[in-house]
Amino acid sequence: ADGKGFSIRLFQYSIIVQKQSLVSPPYIATMYEHGTVDIDTTQDGLPDILVPHEYHAQDLMADVLPDYAAWNRRLFYYLSALAIVWFLIVPLIGWAALDEMRLEALEAQQQEQEERRGKTNKQQSPPQPAATPFQANNFDGARRPGSNNDVRRSDVLQLAVFAVLGFFWTSLAILVFVSPYHQLQARAVMEIPGFLSVDECRDLTRRVAAAAERNVASVRGSDPGDDPLGYLKYPQGFSKSSSYNSTAVVSELSFLTSNDKTNNGGGSDFTNDDMEWLIQTILQPRLAPTLERLWGVPNQKLQLQDLFVSRYQAGTKRTFRTIHEEPQELRNHYNIAFRISLTSDFTGGQTEFWNRFQDRYFAETLGGGGDDTLVGTLVTFSNRLDHQDVHVRDGTRDLLIGTVSIVPKSSTQLSSWFTTYLNFPWLTTRLERFIDEQHQQYHKVTRWSFLSRLLADLLDSAICDTLLPHQHLTLINKEEAEQFRQAFAGKNVQETSEAARNWLGDDEL
Repeated sequence: ADGKGFSIRLFQYSIIVQKQSLVSPPYIATMYEHGTVDIDTTQDGLPDILVPHEYHAQDLMADVLPDYAAWNRRLFYYLSALAIVWFLIVPLIGWAALDEMRLEALEAQQQEQEERRGKTNKQQSPPQPAATPFQANNFDGARRPGSNNDVRRSDVLQLAVFAVLGFFWTSLAILVFVSPYHQLQARAVMEIPGFLSVDECRDLTRRVAAAAERNVASVRGSDPGDDPLGYLKYPQGFSKSSSYNSTAVVSELSFLTSNDKTNNGGGSDFTNDDMEWLIQTILQPRLAPTLERLWGVPNQKLQLQDLFVSRYQAGTKRTFRTIHEEPQELRNHYNIAFRISLTSDFTGGQTEFWNRFQDRYFAETLGGGGDDTLVGTLVTFSNRLDHQDVHVRDGTRDLLIGTVSIVPKSSTQLSSWFTTYLNFPWLTTRLERFIDEQHQQYHKVTRWSFLSRLLADLLDSAICDTLLPHQHLTLINKEEAEQFRQAFAGKNVQETSEAARNWLGDDEL
């Protein structure tokens, strides 16, 4: 496909593609049409593992971004080798060593007994038959029924505990210090300048202005009590809500009908034409494959949870957003956040990211100052990172903000495990969601919620905050932004109708 070699092997009606750049659905459809492939399929007619997956701007990406497919296989081999070592080789060696120790103990016991009898009795006494290692009951010569089995059970238990603990700690070290899902992603801010063009940002800003005008017209002439979302307040047309720490007001326009702020107002703030333009221009052809490439998560496992335009204007108070101060329904239901700057005619307003272990900021991005290259810049980061938006000193700052969750769907892909249950940020978020569900159900701290809180704090604070690198990565040169966008021109647009439903979920369209 596209002049690049790939290999597939059939095993129990599943296709496992050996390279990261997978074949495209049109090519697979041709294979089905001509009968080249005969396998079990999913409901949409394509194997679950065969998704539009080739990243068109791979040649422009920084070398720091790993090949996640290759790393998945490598990590699988590492963990498999550790399992063989700890659960097969170590027990065999340990059991042989215990047998040797028991034999030495038995010989020492017999030698001690012989010394007690004296040299004379030793010469006159007939030689005693040598005992096997399993007849070594104790070291004082006492014989007790069943003591042989007790010793063997005790040895087996000690070996089992030693093997399990050894496998756990070595596997933990591999996942923490080797896996790119932790070394690169867990505490990193990834930035792509020029992700959207200036014209695309202006088009989106124009649609934002039109949506704000429609919201104002819907409540104009009404009583103040009939404006629960604050459309008539400055800036007009934007829904107003308290910031996460209740020190500032956030002005937003939402694209999704599942957003709680828009449900009270009757649905999305944008029209179907706006949504169609957003899907065909930004979400499906460019943003979805980019998030898939940056985070190593297959497209079908990504689900958009929230998407809105947030406006920050001069005089807005400083807002500090931490994972512990965000609402529970927001914090525990997404794993990846992204921001795209739509304007640059402002000063201040940068987003700062906090290193909790060192108690300092380690990254600053999306700040104003009249730099035109800021327009269209994409920034994506994990939900476990503390960050704050500094107040805007002059001008207006508009951001397209979205949150994405990683859905642990059943699949034969190795990334299903390394991006979910073996990914500490994802696992921490899942544990906190379980804790909240326990509190809502029982209205108290249960035993399981207490243990889950201990494990979540261990993973998030003791491991991720302390051991993982905090870094700010720029993945595309500013001079290559135009070339980056051209790499996605006309790609995957014909697949938006069904793929967008997977991307956006079930109820937003």
